[in-house]
Amino acid sequence: MRLTPKLISAGLFVIAIILFTLVFTHETKVVAQPPATEDVSERVVTSYIEKVELQNEREREERKEAYLHDKLAKAKKESVECKFWQQQLATKVTPKNKGKVTQFCELTDESSSTSSPLDGQSSQPAQKP
Repeated sequence: MRLTPKLISAGLFVIAIILFTLVFTHETKVVAQPPATEDVSERVVTSYIEKVELQNEREREERKEAYLHDKLAKAKKESVECKFWQQQLATKVTPKNKGKVTQFCELTDESSSTSSPLDGQSSQPAQKP
């Protein structure tokens, strides 16, 4: 059998149709991919931002507490009672006067948490000198 150009072109035409059909009807397999790096990066960034915000909040609270402590200490140091007992101590040094100066002029942990001279309330009753 002899191959003629018509037979060769008919064969190539059939092969082209088959290839064309296979290319356009082929379904690609869906492969499960690991989580996208964008999701992981987003979670890492979100976690970092939350940590930084918590740290900033703690630092703000610490600064606020330090400011209030300083304000209370200054108010106690400038109080009328403190000035009176400092004058008494300057006039006469006695253990009672030293105790009163400590009581009315120095801010202790106990007095800073229970009393606030700034809001006009005190945990201690007013004493007459």
